[in-house]
Amino acid sequence: MRLSNTDLTGAVMTNARMANTILAGTDLIDAYLVGADLSGATFTDVNFRRVILAGTNLSGAILQYAD
Repeated sequence: MRLSNTDLTGAVMTNARMANTILAGTDLIDAYLVGADLSGATFTDVNFRRVILAGTNLSGAILQYAD
């Protein structure tokens, strides 16, 4: 999956399967990701503000130009 220039402000993702996803130019502000699988995901130019990542798998994730 590829999410480009997406506003995920206030998103609630529980047990989401987003492995190998590409998030580019995305806002993750006040987001709540619990038990999500983001392994191997690529985050490019992503704004992280007040994000809860409880039990989230970020193994192999790449963060570039993330705030």
